[in-house]
Amino acid sequence: MAKSIFNNIGLYCWCNYICQNYEFKKGEIILNVQYVKELGVFIEIEEFKSISKKSDKEKFNILTEIIKSFHFTTNSDYSCKKPYMFFKLKNTTIDY
Repeated sequence: MAKSIFNNIGLYCWCNYICQNYEFKKGEIILNVQYVKELGVFIEIEEFKSISKKSDKEKFNILTEIIKSFHFTTNSDYSCKKPYMFFKLKNTTIDY
C-alpha cells in the first residue's frame, strides 16, 4: 500500500530492507533501537528539551556520552546510512 502511494506520485523504492524498531524512554532520554536484517543493531538517540539551546558540538558530546554510559559496543561512525551499507553488503550499485 505505502509503496504504491509513493510510486503514484513518481517516486520509487530504491532500497528495501527489513527493520524492526524498539523505542525506549527514561526521563527525557529516548532511544530508538533498530534491528536491520543482514546489517545488525543500530541505536539512535533523540535530542531532548534540556539540551536544545546548546551548540551542535555540545549536543553531540552529550548524546555520545549517554550512549557510552550504557557500555554498548559501538562503531565510531555516528552518521551511518543504512541503505548505502545494505548496498555495499550486497556488492551492488545504486541506480538513480
